[in-house]
Amino acid sequence: MGPRPSTKAKPLRGLFWLYQAGRAPNLPVDHMSEEQNKAAEQEAGQRSEERGREEGQSEGEGHFERKKQRPRYRKKVLDTRNLVLDYKHPEVLERFLSKTGKILPRRMTGATARIQRRIAREIKRARQISLAPFTRR
Repeated sequence: MGPRPSTKAKPLRGLFWLYQAGRAPNLPVDHMSEEQNKAAEQEAGQRSEERGREEGQSEGEGHFERKKQRPRYRKKVLDTRNLVLDYKHPEVLERFLSKTGKILPRRMTGATARIQRRIAREIKRARQISLAPFTRR
């Protein structure tokens, strides 16, 4: 034997329930004439225009203007291409650590991907032999 059929009522999906209730979108309501429907649509359009003006839109605009984004903050790190990156020089590696001791991301240091990987590797080596801190307070 197979599973018993469910006795629960299934929720109606999509716009089907609107059609069953006689409230289908963009269809005239039975108790109103076509002229009354047109008048109601015009009123709805005027209300949406007024709402747009209240929100700061001028007439004819259907969208908001975007704010200009500020450029991201970049920590000023010296030219990383000619920098001697070695775990034995913690004063050089300190430039790539945040106040809390975390390794700064590329977008803040301005390093290339290859150099950023080298920086991370050397900082981790320096941490292992206690030349660079794991965390700061």
